[in-house]
Amino acid sequence: MYLLDSIGNTPLIKLKWINPSANVSIYAKYEGLNPGGSIKDRPALFMIQNALQKGQLTSEKIILEATSGNMGIALAMIGSAIGIKVKIVLPDTTEPNKLKVIRAFGAETVFTPGKYGTDGAIETARSLYERNPEKYFIPNQFDNKYNLLAHYYSTGPEILTQMREERIDYLFAGIGTTGTIIGIGRYLKEKIPGMKVVGIEPYPDDPIEGLKNLKVSRVPKIFDPLLIDEIINVTSYEANRTSDILAKNEGILAGLSSGAILAGAIKYLKDKKNVNAVVILPDRGERYF
Repeated sequence: MYLLDSIGNTPLIKLKWINPSANVSIYAKYEGLNPGGSIKDRPALFMIQNALQKGQLTSEKIILEATSGNMGIALAMIGSAIGIKVKIVLPDTTEPNKLKVIRAFGAETVFTPGKYGTDGAIETARSLYERNPEKYFIPNQFDNKYNLLAHYYSTGPEILTQMREERIDYLFAGIGTTGTIIGIGRYLKEKIPGMKVVGIEPYPDDPIEGLKNLKVSRVPKIFDPLLIDEIINVTSYEANRTSDILAKNEGILAGLSSGAILAGAIKYLKDKKNVNAVVILPDRGERYF
């Protein structure tokens, strides 16, 4: 097996102690066990493989992308594995441990003011590309359909297989590039009539790394609002607290976006009865210390 063959097929873990009620079962898709440590390994691989097949990316070009961290790690890892240089543009507020990992894979980093978030990094990456388009390949995860197709063709089918005969009533996923929630949501809704998709996002004035509030952020072109049944807002405090509870009670060390998604699911499901919910945990927690 080569490194890239190990991307995907992550476990779906039934939580034993964290449940909003006795009649609710929560299954956590733990994406932190991908080789790059996050769910972003999947779309990074899909986007790069597609670009190589179409000749949009060659060994002479540099992969250039804007990210809040995990996509940068995934691209840097894959670039190292296939021998292609990578340049990552990211806010200067990105977690230091994520920067260390990106650089450990040999990628170059370019910083933008944190107050502009990922949107500022996107503009800078676009400017770099437009100045020298022959030099770069820009995956553009926010608008690249292979972002969501990675989840439509891998994460979604994995979840359905892992649930076996268990009914899936709800999918909870974060809103960021929206590739995860749209890709998985579309696949599962095609297979399970009546299943609901619930998106989790931060409040506009209380950011959570890896998530976006689309009311105050650039809306990705791959976003399909018709696939999302409801949106739940959570605070950064709730995200931190729930990540801590998840580690101490279930033995799962996951990141802040994972805590946010699980916190939103718990709030939403507190009055539900006899339901099964799948919650996406996008990354590991070590990078947030």
